[in-house]
Amino acid sequence: IPPTLRMYFGQVLYEVKRPGLEWLMRVIFDRDLSRYINDKFNDAEFGDSFSFTFNDADGYIELCFNEVVPKGWSIRPHKTPVIASRYNIEEYGNMSPPECLITITATPDEDTIKELNYPVTMRGITSDIEKINIVLTRG
Repeated sequence: IPPTLRMYFGQVLYEVKRPGLEWLMRVIFDRDLSRYINDKFNDAEFGDSFSFTFNDADGYIELCFNEVVPKGWSIRPHKTPVIASRYNIEEYGNMSPPECLITITATPDEDTIKELNYPVTMRGITSDIEKINIVLTRG
């Protein structure tokens, strides 16, 4: 199968760091995520899952955090750019699938909106899903 036709999968997971105030968002990429996720992330909350193909044989998926973050919330990717390459998924997926880490924090202030609904655009891929949404509720 040509690399641009091979199907890959992404899974969003949220780990609560401080209930209602801070989360670690993981976006994990692989060709078969079920075994890895079930073994490693029993306590995580599952978010969006999606399938995709890469636009180029040596391609990558990029998560773009370009929208304005609502007042009282912060979204902090752990690396910039937020990418995972096809090569890394192929080479390391069986042992430790590539992942992108993002810390999301809400302040306890009264003027912080209760629910975050933040769209993340994905580039470098073809998928039925154009954006994944971070949807979290402040405690």
